Amino acid sequence: MIPLSFIHNVLAFDSLDATRVFLVDHSAAFFTNAHEPDAKKVLECKSASPQLSQAFEEKYRKVLIKGAI
Repeated sequence: MIPLSFIHNVLAFDSLDATRVFLVDHSAAFFTNAHEPDAKKVLECKSASPQLSQAFEEKYRKVLIKGAI
């Protein structure tokens, strides 16, 4: 589990709200205390990991072009 404020600081998001919106947009907003204010939210890493891994793969996947048919 990682506090949302830690993610905000380490990844240099503009605000806690921007950090939360990023996680929501990537379907990875699994918080242990979802009804708390953003400053107190804690991300459940085990649940968010597959969605974040998929987003990473889609954005940074490399295409291998060999020229073979």
